[in-house]
Amino acid sequence: MNKLIALLTLALAAVAPGLLRAADGRCRSIHIAYDGAVFPARAISVEATPDASCPGTFFCLMGFNGGCAGIQELNDGRRIIHFSVWDTGEPFNFSAHPEEVGDLSRTKVLANHPDAVISRGGDEGSVAKATLEYPWEVGKPIRLAVTSAPYGDFRTAYTCWLWEADSKAWLRVAAFATLVEPSKGRIGSCYAYVEDFNGSEKGLKTARSARFSRLWVTGDAASPWSSAARGVFTADSGKLTNFDGGTSEFGFWLATGGDTKNVTTRLWTKLPAGDAETVPACLADLARAAKEASVPPCPAHVTP
Repeated sequence: MNKLIALLTLALAAVAPGLLRAADGRCRSIHIAYDGAVFPARAISVEATPDASCPGTFFCLMGFNGGCAGIQELNDGRRIIHFSVWDTGEPFNFSAHPEEVGDLSRTKVLANHPDAVISRGGDEGSVAKATLEYPWEVGKPIRLAVTSAPYGDFRTAYTCWLWEADSKAWLRVAAFATLVEPSKGRIGSCYAYVEDFNGSEKGLKTARSARFSRLWVTGDAASPWSSAARGVFTADSGKLTNFDGGTSEFGFWLATGGDTKNVTTRLWTKLPAGDAETVPACLADLARAAKEASVPPCPAHVTP
């Protein structure tokens, strides 16, 4: 394992140790740790195309140092957008009880789509989360973006956006402000993954897979965008071998469960992304959408 892969391994373990833990009775979680992008960033974006899904599946397009954004198929078959931002303190305390986090330390809800459901969770650290029912389809690409911005002197606001190709507009899913100093609130350490969060016997026997574009990043939503040209293929610490991944046309692909066999890429392999694509045209509109979106002003006080 060369020095770069070792550093990426440590970074992924630090940012997402929950993704590296095996869960009994579930398909292995598999990931791409994006490499080669210019960090820290104020905006990131990934397009994903789910190729096979089943209830209990999470396709995370963008995990980052403040939270994650992706799409899920719930146990009842409903399909949603999922966005979560960690509370301050111990984001990877998996025994955390979200309701026991004091109000001062909680992630604040600044804005959300009128149909989004806002709640708190503790599955992978104490978080505020938004879920928006959205009929994403197998075989059809979906693009999300996350932006960050200072919110007063003590907090950073993270906003999740969904690109609606039909209306050619960015739809805001939710905006959260967490207790991270603005100077430290830029986005970094990004990764994508496929997860079986249900753990049913049927889920173990069903393949789930997706293609992920390169990660696009910018230091400011109005500045030029660059992309991650490489990624490191990783998985949790389970023993199952029915997973695989590799390079796709414009990025990477990941598959786990069912009859999948690990015949393409060994774990911890550094992969080149697929052929470089031009900067997606929709990213030019993200800065305008972020500027026009209204959020409550930060209260004028000297404490968090």
